[in-house]
Amino acid sequence: MPWGSERATAADFARELAAYRAEHGTPTIEAISTAAERLSRPRPRLRTNTNTNTDPDTDAATPADHLGETLSTGRISGAMAGTNASPPTAAMVFSFVRAILHLENPDAAPITPDHPDVLELEALRTKAFARKELATFRERHLRAALQSPEATARHGCFALHALDGTTLHIGSTTSESLADRVSTVLSPERPLVNREHVAELELWPMSAPTPDANSDLSLDSDPHSDPDPDPTLATTVTRVEEALILRALYASAPATLRLPTRNPVDEPTIPPSRIFPLVDAGTLLAVREALHEQASDLASRAKDAYDRTTSTFQRKPREEA
Repeated sequence: MPWGSERATAADFARELAAYRAEHGTPTIEAISTAAERLSRPRPRLRTNTNTNTDPDTDAATPADHLGETLSTGRISGAMAGTNASPPTAAMVFSFVRAILHLENPDAAPITPDHPDVLELEALRTKAFARKELATFRERHLRAALQSPEATARHGCFALHALDGTTLHIGSTTSESLADRVSTVLSPERPLVNREHVAELELWPMSAPTPDANSDLSLDSDPHSDPDPDPTLATTVTRVEEALILRALYASAPATLRLPTRNPVDEPTIPPSRIFPLVDAGTLLAVREALHEQASDLASRAKDAYDRTTSTFQRKPREEA
């Protein structure tokens, strides 16, 4: 199954380029390419001294960092469509903006890389690169997780967790493998959960792993079936899934939400799980530590505000003389 979300960041940045183009009259791609090529040529400029014997053509040309890049129509089309694997380069963004502004007002002096429009799009480009790196890391580790022995079990539960530890989704399977079920939930075509929000995958396999295709199986055996599955296993999977959902709700639900009373005696024994980080450990710990500190700070401020309000309303009225 193609996991193509590495290109999602290029598609997102393509929408920013398209929006910028639309804001400035929607010039044709051919016109942008021609203007970028013309503006990327070194331009001679006059010296400021009074030496009349100096030939202007021998003066210093436009600085190299102001030259930008020539942009072919195919390169522009790819960037606008988001079909490139990576967002455009910084030089391409500068050339794109400069060409569009020149077409909008040919009499204005060519812009430099510190123009506000260039800086704004460059910030978005940098953000797209950062998201691409996270997406690449996530997809690589997700593929590895779905190829693990735990993911081949055809009976079990799974959970998808966000960066802050919140549980985004809990599911189960009693027929297809855990890997196939997770793939369906995160399918790029019809995702039940936005894969960019997932930081951890947790699996609870409750049946034997699917035998490897190279193992000593008879030709008549089904390589995707559980060996002698317990007939009550499907019921156990359902009960474990319900227990996991209740556990997640009790951990994150507000106190005002009325939840069913938990009875540990009636809850099934939850089997051991394996957690697969889809974001590097440093980022995961840093984000959760920052969120914890933020929550502690907000709680402290809320308590101070509550104490001030309480003390105000508990003051005794002044006695009249």
